[in-house]
Amino acid sequence: MYFGYNEPIDNNIKTVERLLKFTKRKKLLLAIDSNSRSTTWHDIKTNPRGKLLEEFLAYNQLHILNEDSERTIFQSCRWSSKIDLTIANNHMLAAIKDWKILEEENCWDQNIIEYNLTFNPDKEHKCNSQGPRFIMKEDQHADFQQNFRRELLKNFETDNNGGNISEIDERLAEKLTSQEDVGLFVDRIENIIRTTCNETFKQYTSLKSIQRGNLSLGGRQNLL
Repeated sequence: MYFGYNEPIDNNIKTVERLLKFTKRKKLLLAIDSNSRSTTWHDIKTNPRGKLLEEFLAYNQLHILNEDSERTIFQSCRWSSKIDLTIANNHMLAAIKDWKILEEENCWDQNIIEYNLTFNPDKEHKCNSQGPRFIMKEDQHADFQQNFRRELLKNFETDNNGGNISEIDERLAEKLTSQEDVGLFVDRIENIIRTTCNETFKQYTSLKSIQRGNLSLGGRQNLL
């Protein structure tokens, strides 16, 4: 992300706030050219932009990964700065190790940052969803697309004079770019998908429930 020097930093902070709402409890890693100075990220001074940014980061429990170093990320023949930040939220922090500025030469004024990301695949990919699951048959795909299209048009008050899913997707993308709260937009899409699944598919019942009811499942079925 780039925070324009001549742009009020409040505008950039609002952009980060929207990202926080969109990612919610997911992992978040930001690389920011902040054009802001603060001793919090090992600069020699703090300016008003830096003060506002450090207060915002502290309030939202966002962690600055920059470590104190004689090298700076931006370094030209005239000046150098420590305004480039690597920032992570609580959910991402433990996965980032060994942040450093490399000493190798390159063709740019920006030095290269290196860090390691370490994840536990078994833990990361474990599904903890407590929501409904559905049984989907291949011959229901067309019904799902038709119902999904209808719900999209109804909920977003989109013109109903034809258009396939791809064309509707383009119109929704235009709506999305004008949204201030991306999270609300995503929530609406999730509700539409859930409604469409309820209309189109039967809900999955656990194997234990099926056995207790002395029921059996036949035919080729996929779980969604």
